[in-house]
Amino acid sequence: MNAVGIHKSTLTKDPDINSYRNPWKKGDKRMPTVITLVNWTQQGIENVKESPARLDAAKEAFRAAGAEVKGFYLVMGRYDMVLIGEVPDDETVAKLALAIGSGGNVRTETLRAFTEDEYRKIIAALP
Repeated sequence: MNAVGIHKSTLTKDPDINSYRNPWKKGDKRMPTVITLVNWTQQGIENVKESPARLDAAKEAFRAAGAEVKGFYLVMGRYDMVLIGEVPDDETVAKLALAIGSGGNVRTETLRAFTEDEYRKIIAALP
């Protein structure tokens, strides 16, 4: 178990759940982008000095799951942090959110983000 309470086996890839329709061509190294909005829980803010270690553990959890953290920001406003990642499929996002959230330090809201190119293709395909 790592610093955020995630068992490594929880995040390993299961070939049977990778039926997600990835919009990229086979062999393309790009993955769907997600934006995760993060708020500390009471427990998380009470132990805020441990937050950098928890971030490192979350980054490692992403790597172990075949995903990648592309950016992290401490923000002011409604949310405390924003994480930008690339993930292979929806199941991986769900596993990561549940595993990280189960540590009790943060609550997350994850959004699927579309690049400008993806946006243009979606709009062009409208009837």
